[in-house]
Amino acid sequence: MSRHTHLVSVQELFARNGPLTEEIIYEAAAWALAVVSSGGNLGGIAFCGGGDRHRNYCNPLDSKLMGEVGLGAVGIARKDVSKIVNDLLLHYENGLDKGYNKGKPFTEIYDVKRRSPLPETVRHYEQMKAGLTSLSVPFKR
Repeated sequence: MSRHTHLVSVQELFARNGPLTEEIIYEAAAWALAVVSSGGNLGGIAFCGGGDRHRNYCNPLDSKLMGEVGLGAVGIARKDVSKIVNDLLLHYENGLDKGYNKGKPFTEIYDVKRRSPLPETVRHYEQMKAGLTSLSVPFKR
């Protein structure tokens, strides 16, 4: 995509599942690999499950992890990320038509006054990053 235009292309992920869920991480990782290997640029993650009923559902660490996957994908060809993306799809694709996991609102996963993640949120981030690494998702060292 980036070879054929002078425009900067930025894509946003509108995820089916919400913050602090395994599904959003697998979806974000697959999406980041596909976008970056196609010459696109990552925007952020928006939770679209349930429409406008679930406001304040975001997790900056989910977005951070997606960005780290994107950085790891720089310079990797689409054909090389295809197998990884297909493996990631196995972890979340089956449930996409069966509803969604809304996850937790920001106020339950962050200390709002300090603007820092709660220990549960940090553990989730670390566990998901380790899981993605075991699935051959590239990360910069």
